[in-house]
Amino acid sequence: MDFAIENSDNGDFIRCPCIKCKNLAFYHSRTVRDHLFFKGFDESYTIWTWHGETEPSMTKIDISDQVDPQNMYLNQGEAVNMINDAYKHFDDDPKAFKSLLEDAEKLLYPSSQKYTRLGALVKLYNLKGKYGWSDTSFSDLLSLLVDMLPENNTLPRVSQWQKKDGSKEKYRKGVPAKVLWYFPLIPRFKRLFQSPQTANDLTWHANEREVDGKLRHPADSPAWKLVDDKWPSFASESRNLRLALFADGIYPHSSLSSTYNCWPVVLITYNLPPWLCMKRKFMMLSLLLFRPQQPGNDIDVFLAPLIEDLQSLWAIGVEAYDAYRKEFFNLRAILLWTINDFPAYGNLSGCMTKGYYTFPTCGEDITPCRLSHSKKNAYMGHKRFLLKNHEFRFQKKAFNNEVEERDPPKLLTGHDVGEQYWIYLLVRHQLDVMHIEKNVCESIYGTSLNILGKTKDGLKSRMDLGPLKIRDKLAPDFSNKNHIKLPPASYTLTREEKKMFCECLRSIKVLDGYSSNMKNPLSLKECKL
Repeated sequence: MDFAIENSDNGDFIRCPCIKCKNLAFYHSRTVRDHLFFKGFDESYTIWTWHGETEPSMTKIDISDQVDPQNMYLNQGEAVNMINDAYKHFDDDPKAFKSLLEDAEKLLYPSSQKYTRLGALVKLYNLKGKYGWSDTSFSDLLSLLVDMLPENNTLPRVSQWQKKDGSKEKYRKGVPAKVLWYFPLIPRFKRLFQSPQTANDLTWHANEREVDGKLRHPADSPAWKLVDDKWPSFASESRNLRLALFADGIYPHSSLSSTYNCWPVVLITYNLPPWLCMKRKFMMLSLLLFRPQQPGNDIDVFLAPLIEDLQSLWAIGVEAYDAYRKEFFNLRAILLWTINDFPAYGNLSGCMTKGYYTFPTCGEDITPCRLSHSKKNAYMGHKRFLLKNHEFRFQKKAFNNEVEERDPPKLLTGHDVGEQYWIYLLVRHQLDVMHIEKNVCESIYGTSLNILGKTKDGLKSRMDLGPLKIRDKLAPDFSNKNHIKLPPASYTLTREEKKMFCECLRSIKVLDGYSSNMKNPLSLKECKL
C-alpha cells in the first residue's frame, strides 16, 4: 500500500486491485485497504503497472514523428502495456490481439497528441462502470462525441464492437427473449480446476477409487470401461470429464393445466466421488427453457448451444489450469448418457415411446396388446428377460396365461446423432428411477385406497381380464343391472384397514429434509392422500 501511494499521481487515491474492482476504479487508500481485506487481492495482477512498477520486458512501440512521446506516454504507453499483459488470453485469436494493438497505436483524431482510440475508450468505459451507465445511454454519448470531435476521428458510435473476420462481418442472431437461458459450460469447467481441493477430487475415480469388482460408482460400470478401452488417449488423462445430462419439465404447483412450463437441463460430473458428484454445488445448470407448452421433439433446437460446446470439448478440448498440480493441460469431456423420464426419453433420443412399438431398446421385437375396454396398449412378454430355467417363465395364471420360451430381444445399437462416440456407448439413455418410483408409488396407494382418478382398478380394467383369460375370480358381476359388483382383490382394503394405513403414515417421523410432512396431504376422514 505504501509503495502504491508513493507512486500515485492522485495523492491518496489509487486504483483498487481487489477481485471485484480489478484496477478499474479509483478509491481512497483506506477504502482500497478494506476492499483487499474483505474481497481479496486479484492474484492475476502480478506486475503492478497501475501502481508504479515497470514492465521488465515492455514491447517498444514505434511512435509517429508528429506526436510528442512525452505527451503520449500516460495514455498510449499504458494502453499498449495492457494489451501486452493480456496477450496470453488471445493466443487462440491472434486477429483480436492484432486489432487491439492497432487501436492502441491509432490516434483518436489526426491532430490528437494525448489520446489514442483504445485509450479514450478505456477512459470512457471506466466512467461507464463507475457511474452505472446503461448501454443505451453510453451509445448515445459515443454518438454525440463522434459529432463533437474533429472529422476523421476513430471513436465508435456504439458501445458494442462487432466481431470481424477479414472483410466480412459476422452478426450473432439474437435468442428470442424469455425463451432460453444458456449458461456456458466451458468457463465453469475450467473454474472447477482453479480450486486445488476440487481439482484433486476430480481425479478421485482414477487415484483413490477402490477397485474390487463391486458397483459403487459409474466408474465401476461396463459403460465407463468401454470408454477407457475404445479411446485410450481420452482415458489416459484422468482429469477429462465424464458427464450425464438430466432434463425434465416442471409445472408450478404440480398443476398440469398451468400455461407456464419450465425445462431445466442439468449436467452431472461423474469424476467426483459418490458423496460429491450429486451435491448441488457440482450439478451445473446449463439450459433453462421457458415456454407455455412442452418443447416436445423441438427440444433439439434449444439444445444446440449445449451440443456445440460438448462437441468442442470432445473433439478439440480447451486449455485449463490445474491449481492442484500447478500446470496447464488440455481439458476434454464426454457425455456418457442422459437421465430422464420416459416421455422426455423420446424427446431427447428421437425414438418412438408411444403406440405399439414404444420401447426403443426392443424395436419391433415386442409383444403389444390392445385393451379394448380401457382403450390402452399393454405390453406383455416381460418374462423373456428372465433366466431360461426361471420358474416364472412357466407360470401361466399368475401372468398372461402363456408359457414364455423366447429369448430376450436383441439389444439395438445406437446411431450417430451428433457425437462421434455416441454409437459406441453401451448406455445412451437412462430412466429417472426416482421419477418412475414416484409415479408407481402414486398408482399403488391410489389403487389400494381406491382414490378416484388415481386408482388403476376399475370396471374397464376388470373387463379386459376376460379376453386375456386370466384372473376369472376378479371378473365383474353383471347379475344386478342396476349395480355392477367388482369382487374384492388381494390388494383391496376395508375401511378399517385404510384408516390404519393412514394413521401409520401420519405417525411417521423422519429426519429433516428427508420428505415433506405427511400430515399435510393426508385426510383421515376421507382416508386418502
